Amino acid sequence: MSFKSNILNLARIKYLKLVSHVEEKRMKWAYENQQIDDEFKLHWQSNSGKVKARHWANVNKVKVGELIILCQNHREHGHKVTHIVEVIGDRPQQQGNKLVRLVKAIWIPKNGYEQAPMTKDVIGNQFSFRSGLLININCQTIKLNQSLLNLLI
Repeated sequence: MSFKSNILNLARIKYLKLVSHVEEKRMKWAYENQQIDDEFKLHWQSNSGKVKARHWANVNKVKVGELIILCQNHREHGHKVTHIVEVIGDRPQQQGNKLVRLVKAIWIPKNGYEQAPMTKDVIGNQFSFRSGLLININCQTIKLNQSLLNLLI
């Protein structure tokens, strides 16, 4: 696994977010071309085609400097942790039927997403994603494996 700096304050990890490559029906990885320190727009997409108040509330609750663990459910490779990103944009923007927030990749798997840690190994197996909204890392069913996170970085 790769991380540019050997210093990562795990207390800055505040949320999980499920992401997927919608257009490719989870056969490709979302944000797969990002490298460490790359800035990109993290999407909150509405399945109904309309951005609703709950989407705005969700995208606004994360603060600049906080970290989000991105998880993906790939059809061939299963549920993986593929990124840790830092929020750097102070406000979301609406782009069509989605909201975006500027983030910076601070961790990605060195050996490819196929070799990334399984989500259940990082957060336990009692939690189940239901949408692409932010989930607080302190949710009762999330058991963050800090030892594994320390090994990754």
